[in-house]
Amino acid sequence: MTKRALCAAVAALLTLFTIFSDFRVFAENGEEPEELLISGDLAGEASEPSTVEPTTEEIIPADFPALTVSVISNYFPTAIADYNAATREITVTYWINLGMRVLSTQWLMIYDPKVMTLSPEKNTPESICPSVGDMGVLSGVDEDTVKYCASNPALFNFSGKMTPFASFVFDLKELDPDEPATSKIDLMVDVLKVSDSDPATGLSDPEKELSLVMNSAVMKNSGLNFVKSDRTTTLTQSNFVQATTAPPVIPTDASGNPLNTPDEPVESKPVSSEPASAPASATVPIVTAETAPAASEPPDGNVDTGGTGTAFIVLISLIVATTVLFVMRKKGILY
Repeated sequence: MTKRALCAAVAALLTLFTIFSDFRVFAENGEEPEELLISGDLAGEASEPSTVEPTTEEIIPADFPALTVSVISNYFPTAIADYNAATREITVTYWINLGMRVLSTQWLMIYDPKVMTLSPEKNTPESICPSVGDMGVLSGVDEDTVKYCASNPALFNFSGKMTPFASFVFDLKELDPDEPATSKIDLMVDVLKVSDSDPATGLSDPEKELSLVMNSAVMKNSGLNFVKSDRTTTLTQSNFVQATTAPPVIPTDASGNPLNTPDEPVESKPVSSEPASAPASATVPIVTAETAPAASEPPDGNVDTGGTGTAFIVLISLIVATTVLFVMRKKGILY
């Protein structure tokens, strides 16, 4: 073997071992990372979060009522109600339940004609006091003061249940929602006399006649003169609604947990919408950390050179090559 051939053989051997070592390192570190697992639906088929459009109810915003009505009387209790600008009519009723029958009554009612009016067609003697009917005398319906009187020796019946003593239907004028108005209705009872009938004549027994109200003064009855008198006052129910802002609707899944939806403005609803919930089939893709891809470079900056076997083979190859070169130089084969 010549010197050149021996040198070429050693160089070829070192080249082969170096290529083999590089191939092993590439094979051990060139694996492709596995795909990420997606919980819920299959990868590429995950459904978008589903929401239901919230229902909204239109409410006229108002910080105060357009009209507040106070109903007072010297004999009946007070009642108050609030109304919005859309109100066109209200009904006021004074109710009574007496332990004796009525012999005579007289009263007057005062109201504010700037806010409300009384229609003669809606307020007849029969409708104002059904228990008296057409036997009552009514005047001033189209004015700001209404007067009424009735008398019957055979007596009027207001006993057994709560019965309208005086009832009015008011038409409201145009209300300005920006300028709240207050109005007062005052029923002044001037005379209210009760009695029991005489079995012989069927008319009022003079010895049993009592005045519950005389000259607008409420009489105090006690002892043998005590007469049951239950009274109340009612108005058309208040329809004023304070303006409020409903809380935002947060979409939830079937378990009641909030969904991860994009940052978009949420319609408010009113009140009373339950927040709409998403269908049970709707799922949100979640990436798990079980098969996260390995980093191509460790955090400490060292490059992976392969396993222990590869390192041992490279070391032996270097030792053999160095020994051959050393022996050849000693023997004078290599200059």
